Amino acid sequence: MGDPFVCNKCGAPRKYINQFCPECFSTGPHLPAPREKSRPSLPAFKKKPPEKDYCNDDFRPRRRDTNESKHTRSDTFAEEFNYGRPRQEKTWNEKEPKKVKQPKQSKPRAEQPPRVEVGVERFEEIFVEDESRPAGKSIFGRPALFIALFSVIVVLIVLLISNSPNSGSNTDNPSTNSGNGNIAAKPITAADPAQNNKPATTSSNASTPALTPADNPSPQAPVTPAIPIDTTPPKLAGAQPEIITADTSATLAWTTDKKCKSTVKFGTDKSAVFSGPDEIGLKTDHASFLSPLSPDTLYYYSITAVDEAGNSGLIAEGSFRTDYQSNSAPYVGSRAPEFTLTTLDGNQVSLSQYRGQKVVLNFWASWCSPCKIELPHIQEVYDKLKDGGEATVITVAGGESDENEIRAFIKMKGFTFPVLLDSTESTFNRYNLTSIPKTFFLDKNGVIKKVQLGMFTSASEIEFMLTSY
Repeated sequence: MGDPFVCNKCGAPRKYINQFCPECFSTGPHLPAPREKSRPSLPAFKKKPPEKDYCNDDFRPRRRDTNESKHTRSDTFAEEFNYGRPRQEKTWNEKEPKKVKQPKQSKPRAEQPPRVEVGVERFEEIFVEDESRPAGKSIFGRPALFIALFSVIVVLIVLLISNSPNSGSNTDNPSTNSGNGNIAAKPITAADPAQNNKPATTSSNASTPALTPADNPSPQAPVTPAIPIDTTPPKLAGAQPEIITADTSATLAWTTDKKCKSTVKFGTDKSAVFSGPDEIGLKTDHASFLSPLSPDTLYYYSITAVDEAGNSGLIAEGSFRTDYQSNSAPYVGSRAPEFTLTTLDGNQVSLSQYRGQKVVLNFWASWCSPCKIELPHIQEVYDKLKDGGEATVITVAGGESDENEIRAFIKMKGFTFPVLLDSTESTFNRYNLTSIPKTFFLDKNGVIKKVQLGMFTSASEIEFMLTSY
């Protein structure tokens, strides 16, 4: 029996329904084979090689004979095993004849005109019309081009020489004499401002005028350029000023691009009628502490700067709001409650006046023996800090203290630190004091950082607490 299937594309017989067709490179499923006894005739270029069972384990490809040609770059797997589609319309195993490389044919050279002998005859032959030359080309060739370029260059050189200021005689102010044709210099009058009021000089029969010292001036010393004056006003370097607010104060910090003095104006409206503290000296890093302010209030500010050259300008402006004042008991991390008390000298002092400095706030009473033992150490720390400006010491005397006894004790010991009198005990109650002595350590923004309950036994303990934050 014949093959049960034929390729559905080229009609070649197939043994299996999904067998790969080497004739047209198509895959199954293929069509069932016709039941006629005779196989349909195929074109010569599509004849099928003997069928081989490629799926059998005993199948081995045919080895090439040693006499056969070696592989070339145009060989393929199908050509090696003789089952691929033949190229073009060749029969099976038909070899393509080799192409013979034809020798390159040289083009016939054009006939050259006869060579003319050197002499008079050559000069005559040049001007004879040559019919062999193509139309449109000059008989002179390249020498004519070179001659034309050389002529143009010579003309340009002659024009440059004739127009140069030093060529020929001095023709700055020429005048011809009608009598003898000599050139006489133009007389220079004393009223001519271009000649710097020089005396007039004339030359009747001279080709060139007499030179004066002014015509050949002596070389002058080089002039050093003047140093440019800086006229640019100071500007803010970086972002807007850093603002740290409290309930009754605010701290502004900023940086300028060059050294200058800055002034801060602030107020509850944009007119900014109040002025901050004046700066001392020229610097680039600036800070200003604004106090006293009202709690929970919107303030406007503007900053102007003046440099060493006197250039001034507005460098920043904006607004900020102060914090809300809380009456709750203070704790570490909260802002210390604001108060205003009277000193022994009768002056009004507020806690917000010390913003921008670290504060050691000590509470004591006249009847408290540990408090009196602790006060000499506080005086020692105050003496070290009073000139620095970075920190200060404040004491509050209250708790049913006798004012006269306090004055006598302070005068006897010679203490100079500020002593505030809390006769109504309002500050003691706001700080929720149940025992004394008690000391609060505040940072520059009035925030409580450390709390000491009980007395200090030495000044070094107070200094250690003050430098720990």
